[in-house]
Amino acid sequence: MKVLKEFRQNFKKSDVWIFGILLFFLVLMTFSGPGIEGNYREIIICSVVVAVLGALLGISIWTSMDFYKFAFLFIILVGMLSIAIQPILNIPDEVAHFARAEFVSRGNMIVDPEQRDYDTIQSVLDLRSNVKVPYISSTVKGEKIDYTAAKIGHIAAANASFLYFPQAIGILIAKILQLDAIWMLWLARLGNLLCYSLSIGFALKIAPKLRNILFFIAVLPMSIHQAASCNPDAIINASAILLIAYFLNLFCSEEKKITWKQVIIFEGLAIIMTVAKVTNMFIAGLILLLPKEKFIHRKKEVLMKCVIIGGVVIAGAVYYLYTTSFPASEEHMVYLQSVNANSSEQIQYIIGNFTNWIFSFIRALIIAFPEYVNMLGIFGWLEYGSSIIPLVMIFLFAKICFQESGISINKIDKVLIFMMIAGIYAVTCFAMYISWTPVGSAEIQGVQGRYFIPMFALASLLFTSSENSRTVQQKHIGDLVTILCMNGMMLMFTALKYY
Repeated sequence: MKVLKEFRQNFKKSDVWIFGILLFFLVLMTFSGPGIEGNYREIIICSVVVAVLGALLGISIWTSMDFYKFAFLFIILVGMLSIAIQPILNIPDEVAHFARAEFVSRGNMIVDPEQRDYDTIQSVLDLRSNVKVPYISSTVKGEKIDYTAAKIGHIAAANASFLYFPQAIGILIAKILQLDAIWMLWLARLGNLLCYSLSIGFALKIAPKLRNILFFIAVLPMSIHQAASCNPDAIINASAILLIAYFLNLFCSEEKKITWKQVIIFEGLAIIMTVAKVTNMFIAGLILLLPKEKFIHRKKEVLMKCVIIGGVVIAGAVYYLYTTSFPASEEHMVYLQSVNANSSEQIQYIIGNFTNWIFSFIRALIIAFPEYVNMLGIFGWLEYGSSIIPLVMIFLFAKICFQESGISINKIDKVLIFMMIAGIYAVTCFAMYISWTPVGSAEIQGVQGRYFIPMFALASLLFTSSENSRTVQQKHIGDLVTILCMNGMMLMFTALKYY
């Protein structure tokens, strides 16, 4: 009733034009999409997508819903559409992540590095045999969960188990309720999505500034595409955005002094983010940007910052050493041998040809960056998408950054932020160069654009304007329409490809 009352109070005939623009672009994208056949499945799916995106636009325009609540609702609704539309295990490495989530759902929190085959159940293998197949066309349609013991060779063993808790809870619910096998996958995806949406909603609630740009990063089509899967990118991205939001909370807080409680919270978030993905540990360097006025005295400032940085570095180093104890899975070994990728030989090559290699590596970093950005518009198993999405994303990222009410960051601190960004980018690429790239190659292989979503969130601190003194969250309907269109493209192109 409250929503309807707000609707009647805020409705304007001029708003119809906004909906007309959204509808026009969604219809245009549908008819320009790949593989359009016009069958009833495509029509139904695309109609539901338009209806949901239109409802989100209406809620933003005609209600006074808190921004963080709207973000939660946006992610849930768009993510649930993605869950329903996406074929079985259609996200990169989702086979292994789903198997790991099922492994964790049986209480297996520690993985033996010496293992090469892992216990699973037959339904996991049945779903694996239907990769990229829509449920309605699959061989598991209507099948109950088969608990027959089985083995699987790849479960992303080096990842921390907590990255799969939301997915494991979903799988456990499907088992307890004795649902069909497909519900293990759907509820695993839903658990991941719910964890992501709650984390982002909380991040936007505590962030006093830059909420629009953090929202933009969190609802990128690729961000939701990953969150609505079994992929641990949901927690990886959410933990980074949450840490940045907490930094903004400390930086902009009117409270004069930082307490040990706040230090412990920052440390905890930073360690979770680092263990989730070690290369994101550079984001913890934001603690160095807190001004000395936030601390009681100089010695306490140094001590608190050293505790945080030291704790994150130790946690990252220990966990990295732990992950190196896991050998590559057999399927990965086949690939690595086929392309002549060998970590030991690659390191020897770098040491023996360091001068030539460093210039070659820097050149590869520069040349490959546009390709990684473009990959943010390619979905599924990197098989379909649109080059329009990355172009619109870049434009909108810049636009939102410069219209945000920013924070005052001096030049030295901006240099430090740039170094953090460069560290994330270079170390991520270097790790993939060592482990996935043919020995002596002048190119870097194995890197995907989705790895850098937290980096883009951090980069927003470089470009926001501190001259804008707005303190009230403003609605930028044009930006929202564009964001809705990008997500509409992702959902509709999925429907047109598989249905």
